Amino acid sequence: MQSSTALEAVLKRDRVIVLGGLAGITALAWAYTGYLAWSMDCMNMAMPQMQTWGVTDLVLLCIMWAVMMVAMMVPSAAPMLLMYTTINRRRREQQQPYVPVAVFLGGYLLAWAGFSILATLAQWGLHSVALLSPLMVSTSPVLGGLVLLAAGGFQWTPLKYTCLAHCRSPLGFLMTDWREGTAAPSLWGCDMACIAWGVAGSSWPCCLWRE
Repeated sequence: MQSSTALEAVLKRDRVIVLGGLAGITALAWAYTGYLAWSMDCMNMAMPQMQTWGVTDLVLLCIMWAVMMVAMMVPSAAPMLLMYTTINRRRREQQQPYVPVAVFLGGYLLAWAGFSILATLAQWGLHSVALLSPLMVSTSPVLGGLVLLAAGGFQWTPLKYTCLAHCRSPLGFLMTDWREGTAAPSLWGCDMACIAWGVAGSSWPCCLWRE
C-alpha cells in the first residue's frame, strides 16, 4: 500500500511538472502576443507597414505567427501530453524504453512552426497584391467571401470527419497510433498538430479575416 501511494505521488508530481512547464510556455507566448498588441496600439508596431516588406519584416511576421500558435495550441495539447507523461512513467517502472515528453512537444511545435511559415508566405503574397493590409484587414469583399465559402465547404469534407474521429480521445490516439522508437513521439506530435489543423484550421480564416 505504501509503495502504491508513493508511486501515485510520483505520478502526480510528474504531471504537475509537465503542466507547469506547459503553463509557463503558454504564459510567455501570450505575454509576447500582448506586447505586440500593445505595440500596435502605440503605433510602434513590430509588424511590417504598408511599404514593401523586406527579409527582416518577414522574419518578424513569422515569429509573430509562431508565437501565436504556441499561445493558442499548446493548451489544447495538454491532455495528450499529460496522458503521455503517465504512460512514460509506467513504462519506466516496468523498465521499458521510453522517450521524454519534450520530444512529443517538440514534434507538435515543429508542425505548427511549419504552418507559421506557410501563413507568413500567404500573408506576404496577399499583401504584395494589395489584397490584405498589415493588420490582416481584407481589401477585397470578393476574396473575403471566397475564404468564407471555402472554410464552410471544408466542414462537409471526409477529411474534417476523419480529423474529428482522431481528435476526441487522447488515449485512443496513443493506443491506435503507438509506435516504438526514439522518433515516434515527435511524429505523433506532428500528426496531432495536423489533426488539430484539420479540426479547427478551417475556422481560423473566418476569425482572422476582417473587412
